[in-house]
Amino acid sequence: MGNTEQLYTVRLLEPVHLGACIAREEGLPTLFVRGGAPGELVEVRITKKQRKIAWAEVVKVIEPSPYRICSEEIPGADLAYLEAPYVRQWKRQVLLQQLRRVGSAELSESIQELYGPQGVEIAAPPEDRDKKIIEHWRTRAQFDVLETGQLAMRGYRSHDLLPLDDWSPLEDLFERAGVFDSTDWRRRLQGTKRALLTNPTSGARVFAGGSVWDLEGNPQKEQSARWEVSIEDGTKQFAVELEGFWQVHRQAPEVLVETVLEFAELKGFEKVIELYSGSGLFSYFLSKKLPDGRLITMEQSEVAVQAARVNCLDLPVEAVTGDVTPESVEHLFGKMENKVDLVVLDPPRAGMGIKLADTLAKLSPEKIILVSCDPAACARDLNTLMMQGYRVSKMGAWDIFPHTHHFEVVTCLTK
Repeated sequence: MGNTEQLYTVRLLEPVHLGACIAREEGLPTLFVRGGAPGELVEVRITKKQRKIAWAEVVKVIEPSPYRICSEEIPGADLAYLEAPYVRQWKRQVLLQQLRRVGSAELSESIQELYGPQGVEIAAPPEDRDKKIIEHWRTRAQFDVLETGQLAMRGYRSHDLLPLDDWSPLEDLFERAGVFDSTDWRRRLQGTKRALLTNPTSGARVFAGGSVWDLEGNPQKEQSARWEVSIEDGTKQFAVELEGFWQVHRQAPEVLVETVLEFAELKGFEKVIELYSGSGLFSYFLSKKLPDGRLITMEQSEVAVQAARVNCLDLPVEAVTGDVTPESVEHLFGKMENKVDLVVLDPPRAGMGIKLADTLAKLSPEKIILVSCDPAACARDLNTLMMQGYRVSKMGAWDIFPHTHHFEVVTCLTK
């Protein structure tokens, strides 16, 4: 096959998970190609070989897709070279593909019965719906800091740092303040390794090396942030540690909360358990719907649990600190006298895993709402629950990471 620097001309086929397209050419292993789009004729360089497959990257586009808007991706936005509505179609195809390949034919067919042969639509948050190019959508991002104080990001699966004079996914007030290119900001950031740029409702901040500044460069003592969330039922400001987890798209909390509440269909008296509950985003709005019910939450981070207790003050929420394991979940069910109407869980990218899914199914809540940020983990978790007697009744998917291969899926399962 020649050395890895040799170039090959290939026609790209369907998209797959992690932002690549398949290419199959005689004499080559199956290629997973990054930097292209289905239908494009491209020159590629193989970057990694395995037994029957290889990873490759586009070096030159010979016949571009009609949806291509620029020549290459940018750090942290691997599909920035394609129109946003087309990327949502890409993700829709990937989701159905993962439900079938990682899950099962039964799982993918159940989604097609609900939503048609293409599966569930990947929806854009309201502010993004009519845009072909979506910029300045991120409210927060972390960067490496070079010795000069310049911000940088690592290339895909690389230790190489790429200097940045701007970064279009981030809200542009940081660029206007000179955080990327001014001498003053580079001087402030010199000697630090990482910098967090964040724009909560309480005001934009730069956090690096234990120091916090506002965008005028004034030192700040405040190490927490307030994030405002507005839905039809009302508005709430959430207190979260400056470095604590919060969704990066400005409208992500709203669309996810509204989807979870729609799927939950709470009557007000239910017993609810929430797992991986963070700083209380779902907890607050769920508990507002439970005047005669009960909500117990579990989260590993003590800092996040303390924030949740503040955010849900005077509401019927019992916030517990602990690792989410089969044993700890069984304990929570015991506190509910083993009768639970709803479990809501928002696990990390790896998903809940087979053991926890098996345990949940055996404990038999009436309804489960799973929030997933990885389609492969989502497919595995859903299939495990289906094998234990649950069925998917509703699914919603949101493109809260535009121009990237990431997206969020919310699924409701019933017995």
